[in-house]
Amino acid sequence: MVPCRLALLMTLVAVSLSSPTPRLTAQASTEDIVLRPGRSATVAGGWTIVSDQTAADDVAVRHPDAGAAKLPHALAQPVHSFEVSFNAQAGIPYRLWMRARAQNDHWANDSVFVQFTSSVDASGAARARIGTTSAYDVNLEDCSGCRLSGWGWQDNGWGVGVLGPEVIFATAGPQRVRVQTREDGLTVDQIVLSPSRYLTTAPGALKNDTTIVPLPGGSTVTLVRRPYLQQTSATGAIVVWATREPGTPEVRVAGGSINRTVSGTSRRVSASVNGLGFDYYHHEVRLTGLSASTSFAYDARLGGAAVASAGFRTAPAAGGGSFSFIAFGDSGTGSTAQRQLAGVMAADTFDVALHTGDIVYGKSDGTGDAGYRSYSDWFFDIYAAWLPSRAFMPAEGNHDSRPSNGNGVAYLDTFTLPTNGATPPYPDHAERFYSFDYGPAHVVVLDTEFAFQDVTRRAEQQSWLQADLAATTQPWKIAVFHRSPYSAGGEHGSNLAVRGAFSPLFEQYGVQLVLSAHEHVYERTHPVRESPSGQAVTYVVTGGGGAPLYPAGNAAWTAYSASRHHYVRGDVTTCTITLRAIGLDGKSFDTSTIDRCTQLPPPAAEDVVLYTANATPAGGWRVDNDSTAAGGRHIRHPDAGAPKLSAALAQPVHYFEMTFHAVAGVPYRLWMRSKADKNSWGNDSVFVQFDRSVDSAGRAVYRIGTTGSTVMNLEDCSGCGLSGWGWQDNGWGTGVLGPLLYFGSTGTQRMHVQTREDGLSIDQIVLSPARFLTSSPGALKNDSTRRPRAPSRSPR
Repeated sequence: MVPCRLALLMTLVAVSLSSPTPRLTAQASTEDIVLRPGRSATVAGGWTIVSDQTAADDVAVRHPDAGAAKLPHALAQPVHSFEVSFNAQAGIPYRLWMRARAQNDHWANDSVFVQFTSSVDASGAARARIGTTSAYDVNLEDCSGCRLSGWGWQDNGWGVGVLGPEVIFATAGPQRVRVQTREDGLTVDQIVLSPSRYLTTAPGALKNDTTIVPLPGGSTVTLVRRPYLQQTSATGAIVVWATREPGTPEVRVAGGSINRTVSGTSRRVSASVNGLGFDYYHHEVRLTGLSASTSFAYDARLGGAAVASAGFRTAPAAGGGSFSFIAFGDSGTGSTAQRQLAGVMAADTFDVALHTGDIVYGKSDGTGDAGYRSYSDWFFDIYAAWLPSRAFMPAEGNHDSRPSNGNGVAYLDTFTLPTNGATPPYPDHAERFYSFDYGPAHVVVLDTEFAFQDVTRRAEQQSWLQADLAATTQPWKIAVFHRSPYSAGGEHGSNLAVRGAFSPLFEQYGVQLVLSAHEHVYERTHPVRESPSGQAVTYVVTGGGGAPLYPAGNAAWTAYSASRHHYVRGDVTTCTITLRAIGLDGKSFDTSTIDRCTQLPPPAAEDVVLYTANATPAGGWRVDNDSTAAGGRHIRHPDAGAPKLSAALAQPVHYFEMTFHAVAGVPYRLWMRSKADKNSWGNDSVFVQFDRSVDSAGRAVYRIGTTGSTVMNLEDCSGCGLSGWGWQDNGWGTGVLGPLLYFGSTGTQRMHVQTREDGLSIDQIVLSPARFLTSSPGALKNDSTRRPRAPSRSPR
């Protein structure tokens, strides 16, 4: 028997649409019905689509042997099954044949139950119906002790030369066959329902068979890529596939009040380009005029030959509804972890898949260039269970697109993505970055590669992003791209160029969630806000899709990080996005919710209290012990008789630096506690600069690396005299306060204090937005005040 925990896990592996699949209508005939489940089945539970060069189309469906006991009868709601759609006539007896192979040629791995939607017996009574416990049995071994060997054809009879009952359908038109596990360990590549040719004889041998039954009409299609969905929206979708043969692509689509056939376009991808050793044809059929939040079935054909059948659900209408997505990156190496994670994804019930880049690599160790072969082997084959029914929307990573692989030629040839990123100066930006709506979300997919590494192209992409975000009124704005602007990981860390280019626009135009990769880890940030009035942004690094992992780390912004293979699931409503990081075991290891409707206001500004004993000194500055100083130490530039400087230096020799957290747009008063050597007015002043300081209008002032600064003079006026420690601001004159300080962005700031005249000691620096905005923290002379250091804050 299957252990309870394993049974529960298997239960999670069902792949299904959220509502019943609509029916396709077509003219049925009395010709043989030939099904190849490896390219058209919807699999659930332990059944998976596998590559097999001995199978029809080189693919089959398989339920690996897990030692489960044989079931005595079919289940009305099975965990482990696969289904295929087809058309048949009513009232005509069909002989059921199946070509299968038992794992290890063992009799305990050789049987399945088979059911249909409208099957009846010769008297017209319902029999072997889906949703019941009635079924036909197919046992590959023909008798007890007859033994098994490789592929073999078998019907639903038991015994040497014994044929099973014929299959009859009560209604003509679309039918569905469900094959459910009786005992695990079986692989199936072909199913035939024959009204004449194979009514009394098998299509092939019972053992060691090599027969591939042709598809009806004599037409054959050699699939290079099974159908996959692109650009699913509230009103349409694009069905894409590739074959060795040319022809006219068609998709018959049915759902709601719609039942029609749509023709598409094809283009040849030559062997000289793709490196596969043969030409192939890329087919696209664009479905339009569909209704929102509706389930549709589709039947793809090429020149009249069947390709595959599947189903999908359209997105909710823009601005409302709910949906779910998965997001993952750095995936395609063919690793065991990637395949395990793909199985967990196949069990999930999501609407759209977002990829954060490096879809595939050139080598299994996570190096090399993506190419046509690796997309086939390490993307399409691995995610075959859900690609026909879930929209896939990727960003290109540095392995997908780089100069050595033609800047993503294979990526652009493979995926059919929105072209709204193209502009007249740069038409080749089409499909590299783009945007789309899905229910209440506006998603921008950006390029950190071809259209970013060149600074002129980067500026064009920034302008496009600004205009795109400004134009949308969607409740949610989500950004997806490869290189992470916030990452504490041990391999790449934060990409500061990406942060500088995109993050200010995210905050300005209301992006709430950013999904990226490049670092092969999972990391979620606290909401980050660099502008006082900007949107707080949650950044998620999801780079654990299957490539070798990197070390995870922690920074001030990190809420959770882990070096784990995973994907991220997001459940979106108009008010919330709930994020779950899902590991190889199918369990969530980190959960968080972004609530758009009750978002917290910008962080409040607090007093900044710094002890200079923690400063980084340069030149003549040094940290000395001093029992009268706060913390018992101060920083000092001893008097060496140097003349007073008239202005700050862009590259000073004598200075010290400190870092602190401040909130943008908030006025701060600067105070310093200092004392002059020998209480001399010739030893009492410094220049003060910052890396992000601005004036009240937002213009840069007092910046490090310039000659602009604000000045602190301890003596309050000429002849006022000095005595010991004293607090002073950056004003000059008795009772005169200096200019207020502002910062251009919220977060970590850097202060640079450089010598104006040597001979000064400093032990405390205060930047106050309220408490000491108009009054000093202590006395101007003979002061003994020690302000308590405020607790450190992480950037938000």
